[in-house]
Amino acid sequence: MSCLVLDPFNAASDDSLATLPLALDPAFAAAQLQRKLAKWSDDDRLQCELDRVEVVRHKPGRRCVLEYDAVVRRVDGGWSKLTMIGKIRAKRFGKSGFRRLEALWDVGFAMPAADRISVPEPVATVGKLQMWLQRKVPGTVSTELMFAPHATSVARRIAEAAYKLHTSDLVWETSHTMQRELQILQERVPLVALPFPKYRDRLQGILLESERLARTIDQQEVRPIHRDFYQDQVILNGSQVYLLDFDLACMGNPALDIGNFLGHVAEQSLRETGDWQSLAEVEQVLVDRYCELAGEQHRAAIQVYRTLTLVRHIYISSIMPERQETTLPLIQLCETLLNNQGA
Repeated sequence: MSCLVLDPFNAASDDSLATLPLALDPAFAAAQLQRKLAKWSDDDRLQCELDRVEVVRHKPGRRCVLEYDAVVRRVDGGWSKLTMIGKIRAKRFGKSGFRRLEALWDVGFAMPAADRISVPEPVATVGKLQMWLQRKVPGTVSTELMFAPHATSVARRIAEAAYKLHTSDLVWETSHTMQRELQILQERVPLVALPFPKYRDRLQGILLESERLARTIDQQEVRPIHRDFYQDQVILNGSQVYLLDFDLACMGNPALDIGNFLGHVAEQSLRETGDWQSLAEVEQVLVDRYCELAGEQHRAAIQVYRTLTLVRHIYISSIMPERQETTLPLIQLCETLLNNQGA
């Protein structure tokens, strides 16, 4: 059986991901997957063949995401197709990400969930590839739905999904504090002055105001949070919601997740329309629904984290050539928000 192998990023040449060439070798990968799928499905007689292997995301020196289209054949002659997502991270196996997904699956995020809020099914870890696998879920990434006619309904479901995570019984082994949030900004925002030296003083002013703003909120109840919650981490298929990528999941202020999501929505709005408020209704519905569920005491902290997320986006824009035209508008926006929140 022939297998299509696609590596549009030339990720196989990334020396930091030593097992990636093997993961892209159809024969080797199929043999590894067959053993793992046999255990996963409790059928040691099945056979696995690959139709397609594709690198769908690559961060050089850090991580890679692959997609496998597999044909699984049983001894009785029956067969089925299965698409899996494989994740490889540099310098570590990544079992922690798989265990987080298993933990979520076991506390109410399995499919089908009564509230239609789930995570992808964890499949296996593959030691020889230093990779772990999950089943690919159907649907549309919420990034593509922000400007859809039903975007406010999408926003409500996203708020409900976040609330379900935050009120789960999970306890992650790491935590994230406001001090760490500020440390990230202090490390990265000054780097914007390298490509844009004329903004150095303004960037320093933004950092000082960010530190002041952070002191206006208390560290509220610490709950399990996603910590990297934004549009690409949510897939919708009708009313079904899937939450993705818990690599950074930890204990922290639940307002961080909502504020982070809102900040990413505002940045998307600015980048795609030139108007950071063109998705204001979507943002408002999301925060209103979350506060309806979790309590009004979170609203002020959500807005703080939203602003700090936009400050972080100044740095992100500066290192992505296709986004550098938004660096100055983001600086201006953050100055305005920090000034208004200081009033």
